[in-house]
Amino acid sequence: MPMMTVSSKGQVVIPRVIREKLNLNRGTKLEVLELNGEIVLIRLPDDPLDSLRGMFKAKRPIEEMRAWVKEEDRRLGGRGPASP
Repeated sequence: MPMMTVSSKGQVVIPRVIREKLNLNRGTKLEVLELNGEIVLIRLPDDPLDSLRGMFKAKRPIEEMRAWVKEEDRRLGGRGPASP
């Protein structure tokens, strides 16, 4: 069973066999949760708006919503919803 060690900076390296199996590449976003004393990593979609596609009866096309998010990010000087 692969193991990870926490570095002095609090970093861990996901073992290669797991990264390859789950296709985790540089830049892949993971959400970190604590659940009942365990650490859980959840892969986030490359584009969070894509994960909402079909969830709601949209009055606006997804492209219009993406444009709105980008505009809000620019308006807020990079502190908006589209900022990393």
